[in-house]
Amino acid sequence: MGEAHLEGADLRKASLRGAYLRGAVLDYSTKCDRETDWGVPAEEADGKWEEAVGVLRIIGQHYRQKGDYDRAHKFYLREMRCHHRAMQEGPSLSQCFRMLMEWVRKVPKFGVRVVSRKGRKGFLLALEWSRRLLFGERKGHGCLRVVGARTVWAVHRWLWNYGAAPARVFGWMVGVVCLWTLLFSAAGVSLGAAEPVTHSWWRALTLSLITFSTLGYGNWHPAQDWAHLLAGIEAIAGVLLSAAFLVSLATKYVHRD
Repeated sequence: MGEAHLEGADLRKASLRGAYLRGAVLDYSTKCDRETDWGVPAEEADGKWEEAVGVLRIIGQHYRQKGDYDRAHKFYLREMRCHHRAMQEGPSLSQCFRMLMEWVRKVPKFGVRVVSRKGRKGFLLALEWSRRLLFGERKGHGCLRVVGARTVWAVHRWLWNYGAAPARVFGWMVGVVCLWTLLFSAAGVSLGAAEPVTHSWWRALTLSLITFSTLGYGNWHPAQDWAHLLAGIEAIAGVLLSAAFLVSLATKYVHRD
């Protein structure tokens, strides 16, 4: 069914498991319902992640046009997981580690040659091994790209489920506030020069909320110097998580209006 024109097609109760749907055209007249069994498209089953992304996006957009936002959301998550898998192509982390160990073993030997008669050759060999380590034999298959992409996509998934889980982000926000409450309670909270330092949990919770929201009452601050650094970190985390929460809300709900 690749590149098929399915305008006006009746796909209710149809089973499309294993079908090739790359380039298929769906519009508002295409009849689909919750009993339409899309299964796993052949592109996804074959590991053609970029093609699977396009197929899942087409299906998700169709359900969004129909107003079935729950199914559209499910196909959005599947689309992002295929994106995630596409970014993981290349050497595994164990292979990257072996390449790093090989680099550590060989490059210093090449560096010795820099001051010898064969210095130019040793320098070029060191550059070549460094290039292989960072960028790989083929474009996009180096350790630098693999580790960076997997880290970014892991954060993208676990922080907010690809930008579509505001409840998860809110959970991270509550966790940060609670953790810093414990830290501030241990460090003590100063309420001003005339007041004694307190280790009250309620005072620590108040200070943590003030810091997280970047409201900042000037007369409340941690009593220990090391806790001042933690307060700055919590303020940065508060700004970033608040922004992530608003973005995830918009990603999940704003298209329903």
